[in-house]
Amino acid sequence: MSKFGRRLVVVVLNLFRQQSANPFIYAKYFRRSTLRSPVITRDLPPGLSAIGVVLVVTALASPTYARDRAVHPVSQTPQLAQLATDDYFERAYYYFEHGSLQSALSYYSRVLSLDPSYAEAYNNRANAHADLRQYPEAIADFSEALNYDHPDLGLIYYNRGNTYLEMGRYDAAIADFSDAIQHHYSQIALAYYNRGNANLSLGRYYSAIDDFDQAISHDSDYVQAYNNRGSTQVYLENFADAIEDYSTAIKLDQARPTPSPTLEQAHYNRANVYYQLGDYHRAVTDYTAALGGDRADLTSEKAHHADVLYSRALAQMFLGDRPAALADLDQAIDLYNQTGNVEWYQYAQMLRDRWQ
Repeated sequence: MSKFGRRLVVVVLNLFRQQSANPFIYAKYFRRSTLRSPVITRDLPPGLSAIGVVLVVTALASPTYARDRAVHPVSQTPQLAQLATDDYFERAYYYFEHGSLQSALSYYSRVLSLDPSYAEAYNNRANAHADLRQYPEAIADFSEALNYDHPDLGLIYYNRGNTYLEMGRYDAAIADFSDAIQHHYSQIALAYYNRGNANLSLGRYYSAIDDFDQAISHDSDYVQAYNNRGSTQVYLENFADAIEDYSTAIKLDQARPTPSPTLEQAHYNRANVYYQLGDYHRAVTDYTAALGGDRADLTSEKAHHADVLYSRALAQMFLGDRPAALADLDQAIDLYNQTGNVEWYQYAQMLRDRWQ
């Protein structure tokens, strides 16, 4: 590669770092447990977002109720007006599970009109508001729930903390996660983990590492905590520690029956560290793993693959493999175009023009 070409690669990579506040992917693994009385919680598998993962909770609708609903739609059931508070709660819970959030809100509101001190209903209505990104309403309901008796106040603080985190109100999130920890929240590793995410977002790297350490001490298989601690180590330029954390995350996730999205994230993050260290062969190997190892599966549904392809193209060019670099760049350009990412489509086009 010519000196000009090498300088251009560095310039474009620097543009990437400036444009993206986070060149490393964090797994934001929220769990907002939904309750009924007595306390029952379950978790759905995580769904991948641009920078993170959000978990909600499955409802516990009975098969009998599901069958009844198929024969007698709720809106047409004559006995609806006679349902007691708990029956409204069950219906709200069922709608929440099936993604009918507006219906869930309606039934939780009916519950609260009959029992204004029903803490679980406030908590669950808040979760529905949060899923609809109606954050002020969610915060109001979580705050109201804290005014009444509840078997797990730590959970409500935790849920409200997650909402503050989604809003970007990191100091408020930290305060709530700290309260969740003080109230002995049953899933304390999650509270430490998300407090670590909030500290990381504020650039409080040592505090973030302390929190991720605590999360791992309570759950030694916490893949996302290893991944995010690795990203925090990168900001502190502790590259060896970062590689170790990413490697642990990869090893733990590969041992699962079904790999999580964090597996690709950790490969991508470790590849970025290898790239920074000039170890382009290892970087290419990890970028390939971050793509799932199969070019044919690349689709616009995995828009984050465009960034991985772009990065692998840079590493390939440093290794002198021009055809492979151009092939990756072409695919990145196509994905940026499919997803409407005009800015990075133009950057990639500019780089390709220089390389030809």
